[in-house]
Amino acid sequence: MELRRLVWTLSLALSAGNLCAEPARRASDFLSLPPAFRALAGDPVIQIERSQGSKKKSRLTGVRPFSPRSGFQHRDDNGRLLLRLDPAESDEKIAGNAANALAKEFHRKVLSRDSLNWHERRLRLDTLFLCEEDRFVELAERKLKGRAAPEPWLDAWWKVRMGLPQTPDRSHDLILINLHYDHFGEKTTNGHFCFALRRRGGDAENDLLFDFRAPWHLDRPPRPTEGLNIHNRLLLSATVENLYDWLYTQTEYRHSYVECWFLPVTKEQVTLLKHIADRPVAHEAGQFRVFRKNCASLGLAFLHRLQPIGTPLPLGRGVADRPTVAAQRILDDFEENPPYFRLENVTHERGREPTAKSTIHRAQPSRAGSRAFRMLRTVPEAN
Repeated sequence: MELRRLVWTLSLALSAGNLCAEPARRASDFLSLPPAFRALAGDPVIQIERSQGSKKKSRLTGVRPFSPRSGFQHRDDNGRLLLRLDPAESDEKIAGNAANALAKEFHRKVLSRDSLNWHERRLRLDTLFLCEEDRFVELAERKLKGRAAPEPWLDAWWKVRMGLPQTPDRSHDLILINLHYDHFGEKTTNGHFCFALRRRGGDAENDLLFDFRAPWHLDRPPRPTEGLNIHNRLLLSATVENLYDWLYTQTEYRHSYVECWFLPVTKEQVTLLKHIADRPVAHEAGQFRVFRKNCASLGLAFLHRLQPIGTPLPLGRGVADRPTVAAQRILDDFEENPPYFRLENVTHERGREPTAKSTIHRAQPSRAGSRAFRMLRTVPEAN
């Protein structure tokens, strides 16, 4: 009888001990995890192991596979984050170590050059925003601990790329553009792909055109071998122009008409685009290639970098990246057709011979008085 009572007493004690045991602590108990971090490893359980002078580093297990083409692989389970610390360390110390470990693993798996696919590497996309590990880790540690970034554009980048809620910008539109050489209505070409950022109602001096091309400096069109760039003389880059100068040049000097679709944009995306525009050269992508490294390739890649990490990369479909197909790919994401406008070609009406030169001419008689500025103000949905 005494033995049975002793066993029963011990069982009760063990049960009480189990009930009183602390539940497992997770990363979210210490850090503000954005959707992109959760997509990589869920909400990892924090496991602290005494370092005792060990040189072993902290380790994150249970990381989900990531591919630029399809994003993160969905799983319901959570990872586990092993931290080499003294168990008596403060929560602040635990948070700092957890943020550092998670940020380094995120950079290695998602943002490093080794994690990019073939299309991203050949367009040099790792240099577009945050490429260095130390800069990303410094930013991530601040944001995971609920602090502001040192620069406004970095706060905007974190919101956009980490999948956090953004603020719609009712004062701007993103203009998706297809440019076509005018064959007098006989056919439509594959054309050219780019986009613009315009303040509603028009801002003549500050509305921006983001162009993606290998500049050509002769009046004549390139010969087939030149157009294919077999001699490696055409360098593909992203440049930023005044919107009205660019429209004026295309329609009054280059015998082209311009198709425009007005898309919504967020305040954070506007901040990122203006940050790009402040660079001397927005982006250098290396040698132009007609099928897989052209204006549509680079333009789609730029737009992809204005979306959350994990958004499938819209490159590598079909034989080539075609400008008209690129535009349609973006438009297909909208349930309703966005507002559309076509600015007509007037090169011959002005008595000019068309030129193939990439040189941009300042809009006449002024940017605010140019035909393009006045015509865009006639689109009710964009003003």
